[in-house]
Amino acid sequence: MDDLTIPEISEIRKINIWFFSFFNSFVWLVLPFCIWSSINSCEGYLSANSKLTPYSVKVKGYYRSDGTKVESYKRRPPGSVAHDRPYERAKVRNVIQLLFSVVIGIGSFMYFLLDARSRINSELNKIAEAIQNKLERDLSILINETVLNLRFDFSKIIEQPENIFSGTLDSVKGHSGKGANKKSCKYCRKYLQYLDFYTLYKAQMWIHFVCIDCLKKREKIGMSFRKEDFTEEIEFVTNYEIQLLNFSKAFKQKIAGQPLEKYLTTKIKAIFDSEYNKMLSIKRDS
Repeated sequence: MDDLTIPEISEIRKINIWFFSFFNSFVWLVLPFCIWSSINSCEGYLSANSKLTPYSVKVKGYYRSDGTKVESYKRRPPGSVAHDRPYERAKVRNVIQLLFSVVIGIGSFMYFLLDARSRINSELNKIAEAIQNKLERDLSILINETVLNLRFDFSKIIEQPENIFSGTLDSVKGHSGKGANKKSCKYCRKYLQYLDFYTLYKAQMWIHFVCIDCLKKREKIGMSFRKEDFTEEIEFVTNYEIQLLNFSKAFKQKIAGQPLEKYLTTKIKAIFDSEYNKMLSIKRDS
């Protein structure tokens, strides 16, 4: 696999999904019925409207008793209200039928579209998941082969002191005590989870966090500690960075030209940490 493949579905498969959704949503039955009902309601409305009594009686203008002038107008002849009442009701029924048919027709068509798109997206997600799983398997195989052939000596790394922590979210959440909720370096205010390593010290029951960069730069840490008190921590991080750099150079040389080179390059630190932790685990067990 030269690159992460974009998940695709064949045109035949897409057509099959569209056909399945078309019949599964009953749009083939509902939509024609709604179209017929809409046409029928329009015809019924026009028919009822044509049977209404026209405004054929002309009334001349006149003045009311209060002096207000009423202009001349036309009205329906006597008895037309009772005659027109059934047709007025028919017009209202046809308008309601038309609205109902339009809403149901559009709704059924939208359901058909959404159902088809949902099925296509579900299929694409399955394909993407299969591609991702294959990529991860290929990466795992290539990583194991490369590390095995590399024969890097992880024992050169100094064992991590107890008072130094890696900046993962889990380790940050693991601290408790006064000031532990700040979750950032006391001096540069960088958040701990974005740091490779940090340390901490207690002063009057308060916990203060310090990143390694600030630890190297400052001669005095807090009121009671000096840089020399953290020599072991600084030595570990310095040694770790040197060994990581050596591992990174050797690993890049091994994977040069490999199909998954660009993906492995972004994982070098994670691979290094994983192998280092394996080595520590073997040491503890023995």
